[in-house]
Amino acid sequence: MADRTSDRDSLHGRRALVTGGTKGTGSAVAARLREAGAQVWVHVVGGSRAPAGGFAALNEGIWQDELNLNLLGAVRLDRRLAPAMTAAGRGSIVHVSGSTARRPSESLIATRWRVNRDH
Repeated sequence: MADRTSDRDSLHGRRALVTGGTKGTGSAVAARLREAGAQVWVHVVGGSRAPAGGFAALNEGIWQDELNLNLLGAVRLDRRLAPAMTAAGRGSIVHVSGSTARRPSESLIATRWRVNRDH
């Protein structure tokens, strides 16, 4: 295990936005960034509004809604953050998508797969 004291303040003065940082992996990432001295903001995006019933219950409109919420939500965030990062000459955007804990919806899995594949 790495010595965390050597990382303390390595991100002092840096800012981080963690989407989905209220639990699980996102929460752990936010905590680790804070430990390293970063100022962290947490924002919740994505999710799923697809109905129960599996693939057969998903019509074209539901697929569009899921893509808009998950894939395009990430794209919109990137487009808002990238210009300032480019102007500053530094910055990183890392997308980590989760999975639903009990019964993942097919549409959520598909849109999260696109986010992971395309970024």
